[in-house]
Amino acid sequence: MKTVLIYIILFGAYFVQAQKQKTPRKAVKLYEEFREAKFNNDFKRGIGLLNEALSIAPDYLDAHRELGSYYKEVKDYKNAFKHFSHIVKKHPKTGSTPVYIAGEMAYLAAEYDSALVYLERYMSKGNLIFSMKEKGTRYLENIKFAIRSKAQPVKFEPVNLGPNINTPLLEYLPAISADNEKLVFTRRLKNGGHHNEDFFISGWLGDNWEKARNIGAPVNTFQNEGAHSISANGKYIYFTRCDDGGMKREGYGSCDIYRTIMKGNRWVKPKNMGRAINTEKWESQPCMSADGQTLYFTSNRSGGFGGKDIWFIRIVDGLWSDPINLGPNINTPGNEESPFIHPDGKTLYFSSDYHTGLGDYDFFLSRKNEKLEWDKP
Repeated sequence: MKTVLIYIILFGAYFVQAQKQKTPRKAVKLYEEFREAKFNNDFKRGIGLLNEALSIAPDYLDAHRELGSYYKEVKDYKNAFKHFSHIVKKHPKTGSTPVYIAGEMAYLAAEYDSALVYLERYMSKGNLIFSMKEKGTRYLENIKFAIRSKAQPVKFEPVNLGPNINTPLLEYLPAISADNEKLVFTRRLKNGGHHNEDFFISGWLGDNWEKARNIGAPVNTFQNEGAHSISANGKYIYFTRCDDGGMKREGYGSCDIYRTIMKGNRWVKPKNMGRAINTEKWESQPCMSADGQTLYFTSNRSGGFGGKDIWFIRIVDGLWSDPINLGPNINTPGNEESPFIHPDGKTLYFSSDYHTGLGDYDFFLSRKNEKLEWDKP
């Protein structure tokens, strides 16, 4: 939010310059009509008006700024870059902020060569705004990594699991048992205007997965269940439930971690794992080790290094220990999520939006060294 306010303040300086330029009256009238449409939240009409204004005055600064800001808001970064880069080229006196935004939009659109040009140009200037300088530095690290990675691609050929698992609905967050015989995943169901996340399970038939079926009550409810881990023996599921205020969950915070056990051929009523792991904050994305002794999870509780950190608890003398942070080699000032511990207990996969990568959330790997510390990913 602070960065957005900075954009607005700095843009204001060159809005004034834009008014001094000679713009055809028809284009100005269309822009005024756009402002009215924007006030009424009629963005479809507003975008049409701005494009019409640009057809009359191709370098109309305010129209490019509004279109660029709109596309940035809806995450159409390629079009946002088109408009902000036009501002930089045609209105060089508007300052360094449009240069930064053009570079950021190119980066988020994965147009790394263009992003490198604009962000290096921005970073070469003096009196940089701290938040932009900090993000610009990280962006450049990611951009250079991305350019090197694209020059040396790694073979990657994902295979669709087929219609017994995938449907026109959304399927995600898969977890598989250690014997590769059970697959549990989340499917986002739609009932009228209501969306509901439920667990589905499928068994391996030797050459294909059987048709997935809803796990059903008492694990699934009319609210959301997701972000889970299956124990190595396939008899326990650790998962996340969130308190949306509409159903009593017996939770401690916004999201808590629960456990259910299979008895016979049925899953029993899930139980909250209690204060050993859950707080008033957000706990989610559990992953149990193959030996059943250590549970990794994500939390935004205090005492971490950033927004969301990866933590773990282990069984000591039959009881769960206090949560332990994985430390600064794994956790950063950003967000680390989705931990997955390999059966060897020494290899950790996770996602991060801060470690150097291709941008946003990337997958990372870290291994535990001889000192039982996690190496840098």
